[in-house]
Amino acid sequence: MSPLNKLLITDISNEYIINSLPGIFYVYEKIDNKYFLVLWNKNHETITGYSPKELLNMRALDFFNESEHESILNGINEVFQSGEAKQVFGNLKLKNKDTIPFIFEGYQIDKNNRSFFIGTGINISSFFEEKKKLKKIKRKLSKKERELFSIILEKEKENVLINKTVFNLEKIRNKEEIKEVKEELILLKNTLLHNFNIGENWALFKHQFNNINPKFFKVLYKNHPNLTKNDLKYCAYLKINLSTSQIVSILNISKEGIKKRRYRLRKKLDLPKTVSLENFIDNL
Repeated sequence: MSPLNKLLITDISNEYIINSLPGIFYVYEKIDNKYFLVLWNKNHETITGYSPKELLNMRALDFFNESEHESILNGINEVFQSGEAKQVFGNLKLKNKDTIPFIFEGYQIDKNNRSFFIGTGINISSFFEEKKKLKKIKRKLSKKERELFSIILEKEKENVLINKTVFNLEKIRNKEEIKEVKEELILLKNTLLHNFNIGENWALFKHQFNNINPKFFKVLYKNHPNLTKNDLKYCAYLKINLSTSQIVSILNISKEGIKKRRYRLRKKLDLPKTVSLENFIDNL
């Protein structure tokens, strides 16, 4: 260890404390606008793969790819302009050329008319890994939501088909010629067969909904066991932020019917007037 290193260690703390610091610790000396490593902790050696002999007097920029030199220099300049710099991001380059994402901070110190900056770097690889996992979860969630909405759209299409069928049946009822009635019935039959969807939409919807909100129905039904299947449906549609017009189409009821359903549901949930039904459902 050089005399300078011993002097800095005496001034800053002792060697044990420096080597106990998390991440990497470093002290660089400023010479002609270049920065040379003069003191570091054991983690610096372990993480970068350099020996103490190799590390001594390495320049700050040696630990970064050229594409990051500007941002690292900006951080160092901030240290000497304002006395400190925090949350400087950089990919620390190791001896084997691999890189690890780090967050750095540094502080200016002066000793015997010589300028230094002292600082630490924390490995944030785990943060990025968690961020990747979160993105993956969001993608899966988004996919499930799209599947859920596709079920809703199918239900809407089904209701449109029912309404059209009722309208066409009314037209057929007014036909006088048997031949025309038969032709219209065949056409209607073919339309219905083409659009017929085997399976229960609600069961499929509920399955997808539970994948996204696994505790929703359990908590709702546990706290309010008097809720009916239709109540649970309506609550689920509110949970995924469907508009009143969409819910009207899906449930095939009037807007007046929706108002009555909301009123009855609020009573069952024992909601005070100051609490929005949508906010209550959203917080479940």
